Amino acid sequence: PLPPGLLPAGVAEDDPDVVEHAICAAYLPLFVSFLAADMGANCWRLLMYVDLIVVYHNPFRTTTGRPLYHIAVLLAAALWALALSDTSVLCTSSDGSGSLNLQTLTVSLVYAPFCLFVFGGGTLY
Repeated sequence: PLPPGLLPAGVAEDDPDVVEHAICAAYLPLFVSFLAADMGANCWRLLMYVDLIVVYHNPFRTTTGRPLYHIAVLLAAALWALALSDTSVLCTSSDGSGSLNLQTLTVSLVYAPFCLFVFGGGTLY
């Protein structure tokens, strides 16, 4: 069941269109935090390769950039969350009553990690 007060008065909980719109409004912080955590995980994966290249180039100073890795991941995840926190980006309407925007999810979960690895990882060599 949906949380109380989520649906407009007189709307049945079994109406799929209304429930879909209500889910976007109710769970927007959850979606944003999930997508930001996914971006952070992808940044950590990319930084694993960056760290291997750094160690390969100078095996005697292996901790050269490691303190900056945490800052880079937190900054990337925070910027991604800030970009997605605008309601009109993740939901199809600006007031949060629209359904979940599938194009945003596709870009966030498929194309952004792909571009991060192909273009970011491709510059390592």
